[in-house]
Amino acid sequence: MPDSTLSFRTKIIVENASDTTQSLESGVFRLKPYVLTFLAQENGGATYSTYKKSIDQWGFKNIESDVWPSTWWTRFNYQGIDPFTAHQYLQVGGDASFAKAKSSDHPDWISWVNTFGIDVCYWSTVTGTYKLSAVLEWRAHSKTRDGWCFGIAASNALAFRYKYDFATKYPDFPPFEHPFSVLPDTNAIKVVNELFTNQYGNPSIANDQIKYGIITPTGTLNEIKEMLREDNAEVKTLTICNNATGSGAHTILAYGLSQDAVLTSSYYVRVYDNSYPNSDKPIIIDTADNGGRGSWASADWPSWGGYKNIYLEVPAFNYLYGGFFPIASAHKSPLS
Repeated sequence: MPDSTLSFRTKIIVENASDTTQSLESGVFRLKPYVLTFLAQENGGATYSTYKKSIDQWGFKNIESDVWPSTWWTRFNYQGIDPFTAHQYLQVGGDASFAKAKSSDHPDWISWVNTFGIDVCYWSTVTGTYKLSAVLEWRAHSKTRDGWCFGIAASNALAFRYKYDFATKYPDFPPFEHPFSVLPDTNAIKVVNELFTNQYGNPSIANDQIKYGIITPTGTLNEIKEMLREDNAEVKTLTICNNATGSGAHTILAYGLSQDAVLTSSYYVRVYDNSYPNSDKPIIIDTADNGGRGSWASADWPSWGGYKNIYLEVPAFNYLYGGFFPIASAHKSPLS
């Protein structure tokens, strides 16, 4: 089947070339290559809605000026008033985390609380009493800024597949017909940074622990096929890690897949990479390499590829419910 053929209603018609009044018709069936879709209602019936990178990616990218500008982070004053308690942030105890914190520390405490919940982060907002385990966990992750890819990819997956639920969860997010029209205003920044924080809790950490360094590129390819084969795809973002240095990771969205017509062991994963939004360079997975376990390579990340550390995250729908606080602070995402 051609990779470019997508049809919700298809028939095969066989005609007698000598007598065109003689013909046979098949029943109605669907043609669907490996592409990200969901079923939408159109003219009273169902049809495919397909991810189109030119209009379905965001109009901002994974850079500080777009998603963590000083005009945004200067609102966080950890020596000032905590908006959840109306008291001053705790300045003693919890290793003096708030006393040491800077406004620019990322992720911010408000995103942390919105993700994991008030009950997880406070004993009481009335008295301004914190759960120190939550404060220490936040402080352990909030000192550096290495990128916002996880939140950008997660929000984009939700905006495409679960647009209504996304708008219900985040009613202040800029309204849009197509995601590409959304620019990095304050309401978009708030959502991206809140979704970013999900990587520091479960189910994301649990997913990292069973896949990081374990699942093979061929195994991930099979999972991508399964996701893209579905009419109503359960969208999962894709994480790639730096195999050259052993540190650094990046989360993007895989929306299409094709197989090389000649080198049939090679597959091309089409991605929306929020660090290179204008790039159409695919990730290449070679299933014949490494004894069939496969290898992967990316022209946009030329030194990162290898025999491991490319895997799908949990279904993006999970992020609409926030993260679950990890049991132990030793649990750590490779994206941290």
